[in-house]
Amino acid sequence: MKTFIKQYLSIINYAIIGIVFGYASFYLFLNLYHYQDIRRTYDINGTVADEILVKNVDSRLKVIEDNINSFDVNKYRGSIDASKLNLVSANLKVCLNYYNNDVYKELKKKSSINIIDVYRLREAYENEVLNGCIVKNLYWVSDIEKTDFDALKQNSFLLKTYFKDILATTSYLKKDLLNNTAYSFSTEIFSKEIKNISKDGFYEVMNSYNSSLNIVEYISNWLKQEAEAGV
Repeated sequence: MKTFIKQYLSIINYAIIGIVFGYASFYLFLNLYHYQDIRRTYDINGTVADEILVKNVDSRLKVIEDNINSFDVNKYRGSIDASKLNLVSANLKVCLNYYNNDVYKELKKKSSINIIDVYRLREAYENEVLNGCIVKNLYWVSDIEKTDFDALKQNSFLLKTYFKDILATTSYLKKDLLNNTAYSFSTEIFSKEIKNISKDGFYEVMNSYNSSLNIVEYISNWLKQEAEAGV
């Protein structure tokens, strides 16, 4: 009787091991298919740096940089405290570094992008641009009435609208990317879907980059006007 029970338990154990091994093998192959699919690329004519939206971002960043460089705290003799304008200049310089983050610079060299590239760019936009530039360095814009910057205060509604709209862009793309790369077997339709998500996601993030530059460029233009008027 004991021998029979031992043999019976052994059969159950082997059956359980077989089931576990089967599931493990299934998910291993599923992960391999998934690994291949999320690396399917959207090919670009030239490099990412040649894309219109990317060129537009880089062009606007150059304008902002030139505006910042037009202000010299040692030469300024205007009505606003020079140290306050110098702080604004420093805020904008920090913002330039956040926009020109490592992920963005590396992506511009590529001739094709996949959904992982888009996800990393989206992460960089949230962490570097939104948190680093907009929140940490330009948050004072959301309470512009408490500053001495009369010319900016005249357009406080516009600035606050810019600020609110920029921060509202954080919500959806990351969630969509995760949902659309859910596990499934590779098919031609699914592969094309991944490529389309990579393409659409890339343009969506770059549109966010451009939109967020509205407030940065606006403030830099104001800084340049103050710099030229105060010399």
